[in-house]
Amino acid sequence: DPSNDVDFRVESNGNTHMLFVDAGNDRVGIGQSSPAAPLDVLGNVKFANSSSNFQADFVANNSAILNFTTGTSEGVILRSDKYLRLDTGGSTERIRVDSSGRLLIGHSSSVGDDNNLQLVGSTADGSSATFWRSSSDVGNPQLNFVKTRGSVGSPSIVSSGDVLGRIRFYGWDGSDSNSRAAEIEAEVDGTPGADDMPGRLVFSTTADGASTPTERLRIDSSGNVGLGTTSPTDHNGFTRIVDISGGGGGAVYCRTTTSTSNVAIFGQSGTDAYIVNKASGNIRFNVADAE
Repeated sequence: DPSNDVDFRVESNGNTHMLFVDAGNDRVGIGQSSPAAPLDVLGNVKFANSSSNFQADFVANNSAILNFTTGTSEGVILRSDKYLRLDTGGSTERIRVDSSGRLLIGHSSSVGDDNNLQLVGSTADGSSATFWRSSSDVGNPQLNFVKTRGSVGSPSIVSSGDVLGRIRFYGWDGSDSNSRAAEIEAEVDGTPGADDMPGRLVFSTTADGASTPTERLRIDSSGNVGLGTTSPTDHNGFTRIVDISGGGGGAVYCRTTTSTSNVAIFGQSGTDAYIVNKASGNIRFNVADAE
């Protein structure tokens, strides 16, 4: 009947609306007596292809939407032109992969430096990550930073001075969160080679009135510690444990296996005045190498 809306129904054993065409509303229901969408299926749906992978194409003006729902609570929403989104707990968005490939957890749009992984929340739990390992041994969870030159498919050796990893700390300054308050860097400290990766740690903080951090302390590949200096070195065969620059400077040296058995020197940088703590228990005060 070309001029009238005529419903069509197929009844099976135990289901009065095994297949139902709701002509008045342009809907088809499988197992549904009142389909709520152009295709409304009650029960599980199986897609199978024994010869190749199954592919389903959804095309609607290049912005197809695919919803998986439980009642009124949305589960997974796919917008082919915008994002892939996962909702739980009554249509509350939890995870989104946006059109730029960024993974956003707890937020629907990119924040900060537009990093590919972003965890955003308003509570400690909502903005924190846990790395948990349960094993009856001394093993531990860990966070790894790996740096190579070259490419992912063809990596090449790093060079002295390369930054292997960085932890940065930001705060909202009233206009944005681009200003760093402090950072910790791990860097290559020497020439690397096979099973040889010399490294140093650099700690930096930002002064009041500034927006970028300045190096304050470093631990080099020899174990020397520099406060306010980027080149903590040894001195006359002693290992310079702490090198302090600025305001006259100073240093702390250590030597444990020498003919004089000196174990520590507390000296003034750039002078010959120092205090020696002897292994014998004596403390010696020297000026211009004279006791």
